[in-house]
Amino acid sequence: MDYGNGTYLLTIDSSAFSTGDHAFRFTATPADSYLLSSLIDVQFEYRPISTDAYPLSSEPVEVPWGEQATVTIHWYDLDHSGIGIEGGTVSVVPSITLQMVNIGSGDYGLTIDTSSYLPGTYFFDVTISRANYQDATTTVSVIVHIHDASVSVDYDPTTPIGTSTYFDITFLDIDGGSIGIGSGNLSQVTLDWGSGPQAFFSYGFWLDTSAWAVGVYTINITVYATTGPRYYSDATISVNLEINKLGVYLSWEHLEPFPNGDDFVIYVHLNVSEPGTPIDGNPINGLTQAYFTARNETGWQYTFESFSFLGDGRYRLTIDQSTFQEGDYT
Repeated sequence: MDYGNGTYLLTIDSSAFSTGDHAFRFTATPADSYLLSSLIDVQFEYRPISTDAYPLSSEPVEVPWGEQATVTIHWYDLDHSGIGIEGGTVSVVPSITLQMVNIGSGDYGLTIDTSSYLPGTYFFDVTISRANYQDATTTVSVIVHIHDASVSVDYDPTTPIGTSTYFDITFLDIDGGSIGIGSGNLSQVTLDWGSGPQAFFSYGFWLDTSAWAVGVYTINITVYATTGPRYYSDATISVNLEINKLGVYLSWEHLEPFPNGDDFVIYVHLNVSEPGTPIDGNPINGLTQAYFTARNETGWQYTFESFSFLGDGRYRLTIDQSTFQEGDYT
């Protein structure tokens, strides 16, 4: 192009040029014979296109241990208005199994195989290359974190006084689909009901509640995962345990008709009635007369003439003969 003032614009088709230094001699020959020709030597560098890249995904990428990390990298052209570059190849340092999907418009989806990595923070230098383009390298940080865990417990929420309570703990891997976590990853289980924590070292155990008074207790249960290395978070759950009064079974020995004018004597037996517990059927000993009453069918209360504890849950109760006339009594 002739600008008319002795200035000319020359355009050279460099599409077939290889990168590197190139030299040209340009000769200008005037149309008028009285003007001499002139020449100039021009040297220039034909370089690769400048590029840059960056992660589109939030940084750092977080992934539970045992799983692969995914990240999207955007590669773009710095010389041409930042347009995305397609057709690149990807490599990563340190070397690791890598899968790449060319999404388009300069976006590359990468799957980095971190499934064998222990929990921790890792850095990967991702480089994208293509002929006639400068390589671009960006760093991707990946946090391989421990799995979130939860705890559930199977127990009898009501326990008779004087007995122990069995707890069956389940430690669950939330990130792994809420599957059970084996005892190899268990450090300890602690139970705390306000008297300081008590530790157990298996998922199933008896808590000695035999000396607990009647009432409702809130128990905080914490499961601690092993820490060398740590694969799971600790987990806590709160449960209520109610200590109940004992059920009692009252029986009496066979009664024969007794003569008018004799005192009424009855022998009764008191035993614990808590089926399924170790104390079911145990005799209840040492009670005083204050624990016993006798009433007729109308609710009228008799007065005991005498009372005796005979041992092994057996008691002798006597009602004065003056209370009874001839007949049947309930």
